[in-house]
Amino acid sequence: MTCSSFGQKIKYKDYKNDISTKNYREKIETPKYSPIVAGVCNYVFPSSGYFYIGEPIRGACVFGSELVTSSVFVYGLVMSMSVDSETGQSPEGARAVMFSGMITTGLIQIWSIYDVVKIAKVKNLAYQGSKVSLMVKPDLFIVNQNDKNIASFGLRLSFNF
Repeated sequence: MTCSSFGQKIKYKDYKNDISTKNYREKIETPKYSPIVAGVCNYVFPSSGYFYIGEPIRGACVFGSELVTSSVFVYGLVMSMSVDSETGQSPEGARAVMFSGMITTGLIQIWSIYDVVKIAKVKNLAYQGSKVSLMVKPDLFIVNQNDKNIASFGLRLSFNF
């Protein structure tokens, strides 16, 4: 049995269904994360707000999706600027690719700002309401025995205070 997570490390996925952000300003006393700073960070540099609030995997996923959709936009832009020498026309569908990349990138950016602000609020309320908690979760880990890697199953005990 492995013992881990001693301290106050709160993950959004553990509290997202239990905490409501209604009347957030009335409920919160001392926030650990500023939702405004998280949102502005995400606006200035995509996904940086997620790293600020301690959700780096989610931030990397959002950054990757914005990178892909921005690449689609740039590809469509380059396609639409290239002109066929015989017809004088850009390739068919180039503008559609460009606009779809641009719109999708904008939608992901807007959603990520909303999402990071919501996560910051939920985590603040979780930190404020957290007391001593004990979690037992199934775990899979690799053990090296006699120069062989063996997959082992067990339980992970998390103690938060």
